[in-house]
Amino acid sequence: MKTAKRNNNSPVTLIDVAKHAGVSPMTVSRVLNNFPKVRVSTKEKVLAAVSELKYLPNQAARNLVSGRARRICLLYANPSSAYLEKLMLGALETLGNYGYQLIVKNVSQDITAEQLKEILTNAWDGVIIPPPISDMAGIRKMLTEAEMPAVFLGSMAGTREAFEIGINDFQASIEMTKYLISLGHTRIGFVRGHPSHSTSSAREDGYKKVLQDAGIDIQDELLAQGYFTYKSGLEAGLKLLKVQRPPTAIFASNDDMAAGVLGAAASLGVKVPNDLSVVGFDDSPIATTIWPNLTTVGQPLVEMAGKAVEILHNVLEAEQENSPPKKLVFLQHSLIERDSTSVVQNDVKQSD
Repeated sequence: MKTAKRNNNSPVTLIDVAKHAGVSPMTVSRVLNNFPKVRVSTKEKVLAAVSELKYLPNQAARNLVSGRARRICLLYANPSSAYLEKLMLGALETLGNYGYQLIVKNVSQDITAEQLKEILTNAWDGVIIPPPISDMAGIRKMLTEAEMPAVFLGSMAGTREAFEIGINDFQASIEMTKYLISLGHTRIGFVRGHPSHSTSSAREDGYKKVLQDAGIDIQDELLAQGYFTYKSGLEAGLKLLKVQRPPTAIFASNDDMAAGVLGAAASLGVKVPNDLSVVGFDDSPIATTIWPNLTTVGQPLVEMAGKAVEILHNVLEAEQENSPPKKLVFLQHSLIERDSTSVVQNDVKQSD
């Protein structure tokens, strides 16, 4: 083995390891990424150089040295439980194909840079970031600087600096609003999502575009703020149904809030779907456990999480030169018609 002279104050690089082992940088990369077609003697030389120089460039090297399975972290902050369950299911199903482990970590939505830095010291190989923290520019920057492979879900910023997976929320909202109009509804209430989520604005924009294109006035009294929770949906539903001339349909930005709207309607004696049509977004488990079953936009959350794992696998197992490019991945949504909608009949009677 050749010994390369180097400045002890400078960080060890892959090139240093290559010189020390007497092989090419490409060969070092192949060994550290556990490629099968590497001679045992070559692998031993590279690992010896890694050990002598204390070179641990990333989790791939740590895994190789320690012999442990790769670990993928699902880093979340306050999504609905149904949303999180589907992501976990999709991730676990695909992780099993690769022998990877899933770590689920809850963080504050107001996570600081120092807290994230501390979290990143854990022995993870990659992270999956769902909303709302997928919308935080600071998270993206820190993960990039830490050279931590990451996939962002839901937030389609299109910066080309990260892998992003989601649906076209704007188009899905357009289709749902058009569907309600096709049933004869023109007074359509809308419950906004959490203001910090990019998906919230996309869904609201789709709703407003359809109304504008149809020549229907957008009325402030038919808009209510929600936070992607049942409680906020209940409060928004009560607000919308107590206006002087209530809507005949309400479009909630997720299923949890739509369930809250159904609760508000029941408390006011408003029958769904006879008096009021209610629709949601996500097709989470609650959509089929409440009555009436909810008309909603189907978002392939299981497939989304599985695709995220697949991307991370490709990144972790690829040679540096062949690492897949950062890109947007759009998955197909669907409009699922169930029992919470019907053709318009009469305007809801004013509540006391």
